[in-house]
Amino acid sequence: IGKTMAGAVMGVVSALVLLIIGSSLFGVSFVNIGFVILIVVLASFSFTGIGTIISGLASEPREAMMLSNLLRFPMMFLGGVFFPVEAMPMPLPYIARVLPLTYATEALRAAMTENVTVVLFDAIVLVAYTVGAIVVGSKILMRLITR
Repeated sequence: IGKTMAGAVMGVVSALVLLIIGSSLFGVSFVNIGFVILIVVLASFSFTGIGTIISGLASEPREAMMLSNLLRFPMMFLGGVFFPVEAMPMPLPYIARVLPLTYATEALRAAMTENVTVVLFDAIVLVAYTVGAIVVGSKILMRLITR
């Protein structure tokens, strides 16, 4: 849990720096900054938990980087960052709904339009991802440590 928290805190700090730069230099206004920060925190923990799982499964750092890139790049394209999930051909929307980035992207967009129902649903899904990833990652790392 400590390794996951350390990575998640770095992710949150990085996102907050980007939010501050966007707000101060480019005049981006955030309709509901509380929801934005909530989703950033949940997404950071979720992605760091997935990274913990990957690092526990990899035998060396190079392998962990390769596995994380194997997951990260398709997730960016399928997670609704560049293209709307609704516009994807079948069966890609079903695959997108398995990825945590889809819910983080959707929640951040909904936070900007004040769609509280979507933000709360996506936050619950991200909490489930976070808990699942931390539990699985902790078990994998504990198994490695106790060998």
